[in-house]
Amino acid sequence: MPIVGPTGGLKLEALAADTSPLGSLPLAELAAHDCWMVFASCLQVADLQDHQPGVGLSVNVHPAYLEDRFLAARIAELVAFTGLDPRLLTLEVTECRSVDLSCQFVRKNLIGLHAMGMSLAIDDFGAGYATAAQVKALCGVFSFRYLKLDMSLMQGWASRAGLRKIRHAAYLAQRHGLEVVAEGIETAEQLDFVRAQGWWAQGFFIGKKTVIETFKSWKLD
Repeated sequence: MPIVGPTGGLKLEALAADTSPLGSLPLAELAAHDCWMVFASCLQVADLQDHQPGVGLSVNVHPAYLEDRFLAARIAELVAFTGLDPRLLTLEVTECRSVDLSCQFVRKNLIGLHAMGMSLAIDDFGAGYATAAQVKALCGVFSFRYLKLDMSLMQGWASRAGLRKIRHAAYLAQRHGLEVVAEGIETAEQLDFVRAQGWWAQGFFIGKKTVIETFKSWKLD
């Protein structure tokens, strides 16, 4: 799915084809799944650079995989093999409540990935997976770049209560030096609102899940 910047810029989020609950997989299988997602996605986006120069890539990483001591090294090898500039890759940490900050491998992996030039994103804020306390804890240790607002927040953007929640999230992001990505953009009015805030935007109004070839000539209307 495409993600567009407030004044231009395009990133693609890689989505898994299957719907099995990844959290139920053993770590070895989970690592293999995430490695394949990173490799296949990087390969496709590297090929897309001739048509959309500078297009970025976002890939979800389950917290359990962060405990794999070889995560940073594996991803570094995969990115190098595909030829994708690591600065174009964003790893979105899903279900942040499950991140074990006491695990030495989690800490080394996130610090190592950032040191390679990759960006880190806190996903699903507002859906119960990421709370203000967890954002504070993560940003106090690691260099995250993005805070992704769950689509449930944008669904209430036109109401006073909903707007108050969005503004709280924006304040939290600003406090920790994070760029905001708003999910669930389904109308032109929502897109205008998000762009006026200087945020990235993602949702069906911008583009739906599709094959990579679609983006060789893709433009936001």
